[in-house]
Amino acid sequence: MRGREGGCRPVQRSVSPRRSCRLPRDDPGVRVQDRQPERRRVLRLRQLRYDCDGDALVALVEPTGPACHTGERSCFYRELGDGERLPLAHEALPALERTLRSRAAERPEGSYTVKLLDDPKLIGEKVQEEAEEVARAGRDESDERVAEEAADLLYHLSVLLASREVPQSAVMEVLNGRRG
Repeated sequence: MRGREGGCRPVQRSVSPRRSCRLPRDDPGVRVQDRQPERRRVLRLRQLRYDCDGDALVALVEPTGPACHTGERSCFYRELGDGERLPLAHEALPALERTLRSRAAERPEGSYTVKLLDDPKLIGEKVQEEAEEVARAGRDESDERVAEEAADLLYHLSVLLASREVPQSAVMEVLNGRRG
């Protein structure tokens, strides 16, 4: 990998401490995070991948907060064209996890999620009930009903994980460890 003179310094500075560095447009140096404490945007480097030719990198990162100076989760929050920006399918569970963390912190009155978070027994019962409904739909109902019941199960399972402060990433790491 080649970069500016002296090698690709952002890559070298990213790999060792597992933090992502960037080359700002207005500054020829490398910056790990903004100098102003209230604007710090640090990304925890999860993985660096390179393409088939070895001439491009993609950094898979986990932000410690909003990654964009606007306060948005990502700098890529705008969409070309008209209409409401809907999350992509792969964004659904991370978005749900963020919503659940927000509900747990803000505790809005009348929230079903807060009711579940306050009652571990109820969460367990709901997960069991929804799992049974998915199984029943899988045997006897349409694919659409299976998807609807699976969504209910994923919501309740996500609430259970949030109540135990088990991040979804921990579950995904267990799944990845079982590959093979």
